[in-house]
Amino acid sequence: MYWRLYNHLVNQIKSINYNPLKLLETLADNQAAINSTEYVNYGQLYAAAQNLAQQFPVAPSEQSICIGVTGQLGIATIVALVAIVLSGNHYVYVDAKQPVSWLEQQLKRLDCRLILSGSDILPGNIPKDIPLLHFNVDTRPTSLCFADTPASHAAYVNFSSGSTGEPKAIVGILLPNETFDVLSLLRHEFPDVEFEYHVHNDRGLALANTLNVIQAGVNWHSTSCNGIGERAGITDTFQLITLLATRFEQSRFNITNILAVSELTEAYSRIPVSPMQPVVGKNAFVHVARLHQLAMQQDSAAYSIFDPERINNRVSLERFTPLQQQELFLTPFEKSATELKYHRHGPGKRFVMLDKRLVDGSLYYFIARQFSMAGADDSAETGHVDSHIHNCDSVFLFLGDGQDYAGLEVEVDLGGEIRRLHSPSSVFIPAGVAHSYRFIRGCGTYINFVHKGDYHDSLLEITQ
Repeated sequence: MYWRLYNHLVNQIKSINYNPLKLLETLADNQAAINSTEYVNYGQLYAAAQNLAQQFPVAPSEQSICIGVTGQLGIATIVALVAIVLSGNHYVYVDAKQPVSWLEQQLKRLDCRLILSGSDILPGNIPKDIPLLHFNVDTRPTSLCFADTPASHAAYVNFSSGSTGEPKAIVGILLPNETFDVLSLLRHEFPDVEFEYHVHNDRGLALANTLNVIQAGVNWHSTSCNGIGERAGITDTFQLITLLATRFEQSRFNITNILAVSELTEAYSRIPVSPMQPVVGKNAFVHVARLHQLAMQQDSAAYSIFDPERINNRVSLERFTPLQQQELFLTPFEKSATELKYHRHGPGKRFVMLDKRLVDGSLYYFIARQFSMAGADDSAETGHVDSHIHNCDSVFLFLGDGQDYAGLEVEVDLGGEIRRLHSPSSVFIPAGVAHSYRFIRGCGTYINFVHKGDYHDSLLEITQ
């Protein structure tokens, strides 16, 4: 708590260009809470620091001198540190428990000119050739007073850089325990203010910080599906509510359909989810290590953070064959489109060029269909593909048998926009966009690419 107060005070000093009079005028008699029982009057604290700073030796022009601070960390230490900053100097903490010879060596190297001590007990190991200034600060508790902050006003807390004092917005710079302390302090100082917590995941601590803020009593929290947001994102809604529902037994969250919502978010935001994403990632409940598989076969809870059936998922022990053990020179095979949902047989011959059947673990699906007027059927009028949606991007390629790939005519429906295309032609189909096509006439080849090794896994089908 003391270090946090110190950082806050130093940032305040920097923000008004080291003008203590302006700072005292701004803060007046506001109180800074140190813990549940001890409070410090900002005005008195700055006044004490300013008075102490006047006792420092004058530094050479445009230079900063080193001033040591010793004693147990407390309000007096904060006053000393703030006084050093106000005077434009820099400090070093002096641990009086260290041997005198070692302290002498270090302080000489730093050219320390003065040592401050606010402790009632004077330290005994301080080198004799460095002046020791002992001072006292009145730290009697005072009552809280925030008359200028009515409960009807929203409170917005923006942490700045501890190194530069410049604003850095809400970047998730605090550790979880620091987050708990800060928000507990704010709620204590502003008991009638409703806080909302918004934190980014720059250090991978957004969820942990949010949990600590919940424990600190903050009721409103910014989260997003799949944790999407600026830079590294913000707290993930799915991770938070499943944790609250499964670890803390909070029954107000319906987590049944979070996989479907996550899939929709991934498709329409065009931001892919990592397979290792907690809760909703493809590998979240996949166990491939031999030890893990043996344990899961004996006890399904051995390596599961919760029962995946609660979110319409399941445990998988599927293992992919390593690529070095697979044949990478593939033999495509002919297969009717009736194997696919929303498809009928269709004209010509269809060949599976690549999917997970040809390469175990493949992330891609390629098929090629050979069209010829001799192989045309009734689908030239009705089409053999019904409109459908993928949860990933896909591509249509149309190549005729004629010169420069001319000679093929098709009709494509992309998101309700219907166009007749003549080869060569290609169509990019974003995730989440309904589409279909039909052969009209000509000879040539149709190629379909889908960014999923299993075609049916690529279908975006959200049901109630």
